[in-house]
Amino acid sequence: MTVVQPIEIPKSTLSYCEGSFRDPEGRVFEYMGRIFRTTEKTALNRMRGLLKANFFQELIQEGLIIPTDILSTSSLGLSSEQFGIEILEHEKITLITLPYEWSFDMLKEAALNHLKILKCGLENGYILKDGTAFNMMYRNGKMCFIDILSFDNYHEGQPWDGYGQFCQEFLVPLMLSTYKNIEFQPWWRGTSKGIPIANFAKLLNFTDYFKPGIFKHIILQHLLSQSFSHKKPALESTLKNKLSKQVLMNLINNLENIIQKLKYFNKRTPWINYVKDNSYLISEQNIKEAFVENGIKQITPKCIVDLGANTGYYSKLAAKECKNVISIDLDPACINDLFFNVKKENLGNKIIPLISDLINPTPPQGWALQERTALFDRLQCDFFLALALVHHLCIGSNVPLDYFVKMLKNIANAGIVEWVDRKDKMVQFMLRNRKDVFQNYTWENFKSILEQHFELLNVIDIQEGTRKICLLGKIN
Repeated sequence: MTVVQPIEIPKSTLSYCEGSFRDPEGRVFEYMGRIFRTTEKTALNRMRGLLKANFFQELIQEGLIIPTDILSTSSLGLSSEQFGIEILEHEKITLITLPYEWSFDMLKEAALNHLKILKCGLENGYILKDGTAFNMMYRNGKMCFIDILSFDNYHEGQPWDGYGQFCQEFLVPLMLSTYKNIEFQPWWRGTSKGIPIANFAKLLNFTDYFKPGIFKHIILQHLLSQSFSHKKPALESTLKNKLSKQVLMNLINNLENIIQKLKYFNKRTPWINYVKDNSYLISEQNIKEAFVENGIKQITPKCIVDLGANTGYYSKLAAKECKNVISIDLDPACINDLFFNVKKENLGNKIIPLISDLINPTPPQGWALQERTALFDRLQCDFFLALALVHHLCIGSNVPLDYFVKMLKNIANAGIVEWVDRKDKMVQFMLRNRKDVFQNYTWENFKSILEQHFELLNVIDIQEGTRKICLLGKIN
């Protein structure tokens, strides 16, 4: 019998999830392609009980909590002195997404699932320590809870410390979209902590006070924070003596009812009907689709990123040939539409909808610019789709062609890109009210740059040669 010698892993070589450094009870790290969480002894005892609880296993089966096990470190060949006798293992998420990369209904579902988990916990003697949206993650078409150590034992009279955080990171962004018709993502990303209640309160007029949830969860909370900020310990002591479990349940039920009624109205964007209103003839559309399908079959990628995915027409086409497709678009309405269709067509285990502007993609943020990883650093893809995109970035936003191609190369070594010539109707429309300073925007220049970074495997013409679709492979 072979004895496995425990491995002492230098901390400098461990791939820690920087977003978990604030939790004193445990750190998340990746080892041999798997996700583990170190756990303090007292927390580990709590986790043992939690994992045995029927409600917890039912939530896992429902897809609302990340599948989690407790393993001995010796079975993994890890040092018990460094990691403890036992360690948590979580299922690995395909792609870490951030709340400001979600659409309205993705955030809404995350909020409702968070409240459902909190309520189930309370019914079984547990409470969540916080109320942050970063504890939720898109997994297999659902918003799933990932921070298991957030579960703590509940004691009668104990308040929910995450209430204010929940309002800032879930309720206020949703209200901003519903009541003010303002997309929450840029503001959310700018603060990295949601939208402060005090700031949102300044946007409200008197008639807003009568809208569901505004007075109770925004105005009252804002006034209390102003009036009692210097008396906070005394106020918390008073509240702890009055907050029975039933009071907490009533609060959660009220939040659920309010959030259920919040709707997304910003659906009339220029791109929401692009698939139906584009400039392609049916015959050209069929040629383009066949080229994409055949190109994916030829390369056989494991993960595809669809850049400028719109409502995901080609993402769904790609999902027929690839098990992991990441659909990125800057239009929140398009991604919201895709989120619904992914659920409707049972493609949640294949397609990940995500909002990001390629001109201004999600940067590294948080502590030392390492707590939240940049979008392009999170993408682990081996194939891209960049269809009808080049003119929007290079003409619409003045990005040089070589910068555009280098972006593609940094994402993956192979893919499909569509060239849109200056003679194309869409480019002519974009240039109608501006000076044409794009002398380097030519097919010859674009082809030359492509060949510096990729092998040009196949090129076809459509729309009388004003558009070309190129299959690109890795240079050997």
